Amino acid sequence: MNKFEELKNAQDALHEEIQRLAEEKGFVSEDVCPIYDGVGDIDAYLQSKLKIMWILKEPYDDFDDNNKPIGGGWTMYEGGLSHPDAWKQKSYQGMTYVLYGFRHDLYWADLPAIRNNKSMITELNNMAYINISKMPGQKQTSHQAVILYYNIWKDLLYKQITTYNPDVIIFGGNFSIFEQDLPNDQLEQMERIGTDGVFCDIYKYKNRWLLSANHPARFSEVFVDGLIDSLKYVNDHMNMA
Repeated sequence: MNKFEELKNAQDALHEEIQRLAEEKGFVSEDVCPIYDGVGDIDAYLQSKLKIMWILKEPYDDFDDNNKPIGGGWTMYEGGLSHPDAWKQKSYQGMTYVLYGFRHDLYWADLPAIRNNKSMITELNNMAYINISKMPGQKQTSHQAVILYYNIWKDLLYKQITTYNPDVIIFGGNFSIFEQDLPNDQLEQMERIGTDGVFCDIYKYKNRWLLSANHPARFSEVFVDGLIDSLKYVNDHMNMA
């Protein structure tokens, strides 16, 4: 079995595990199913010069008449990124500008606008994209709610990290939640990149790089260029002892 088949089978198993846990917790109903995450283009991910994972808080789909989240039953890369209006979502835009800039050696000033080049959004299929919660949620989530989701899904989240084995993980405004479970003596801050109050903190944890950044929906020139520089820093220091 080659690496593609191994990761494809492992991802399918993870989706089944997401479904089982959601059912065990009583989250699944006639109107609500999990929204599965992971990697869209497994071949491209495995061949990336940096295998990048991005962790956000929770997905959303639809809402009932009482503004209660409903929907699900699809994957982030098939149901979300393939939607014709996906390029309009702020979170997708922020991530796309960073990945496209890093992979094409461009900074903010020279990046094409997504509205003029909508195919740029496919950059997101070449990374691992996971949410802390796997259930349809609100468009904005409190920090307290995210901590609750983390405690529910924690074991599965770390299993996803192990399975996808990224070189670098970008935490979109949620690093502090994971940090509490990382031994201090194994977590080393390497660099801080940014300005104007928008920083990316770069950590080394065992053989993996962790980037603590803002949520990508809050993207700006400083955010995008700072994360591009952070990924270049990681790429340049991959073989550091």
